[in-house]
Amino acid sequence: MVSDKLPKELESKRWMVQYLQKVVSKPDMSQAELRELEDTIRENNIEINQLTEKRMMRNDPMDDKLSLQAAGENSQARDLEGDEVIRGDEFKRFVGNLCSKGAVFKKKRQEIRSEYGVLQRTEEILKQRSANSNCDPWRHRSGSLGTVTLRRNWRGCRPSRVN
Repeated sequence: MVSDKLPKELESKRWMVQYLQKVVSKPDMSQAELRELEDTIRENNIEINQLTEKRMMRNDPMDDKLSLQAAGENSQARDLEGDEVIRGDEFKRFVGNLCSKGAVFKKKRQEIRSEYGVLQRTEEILKQRSANSNCDPWRHRSGSLGTVTLRRNWRGCRPSRVN
């Protein structure tokens, strides 16, 4: 570790010394040169402001449409990029949460499968009893009242009486 770190630090210090020597070797700027640069900056800023004002006054509808379309394209691009990549502890929590949800899902799926099996077996038993006793509560009888009472009050294959 020491043998790796020290050479890197030495190299960075050498690079810094070389950079500082280049800066020192350049001639100083005079006050006149500084004023000239500041004047150029001011002129450029004024020109930028004037162009911006002209554009705002012109208010071309085509530019508005293009800017709206560009904004839409930018939002779509951001949506396609996706979210930030999670790392470290947050990723471990995510994986743990996902594993626990997967376990719950598997447990619920197994419960549903077993319940489905029970219901299938119950249906088979009821069909056998119905076939053996020749009594089907879902079979249509003559008259709607008889059908309703038979379906609601199925006890020993005898329709209930309605007073």
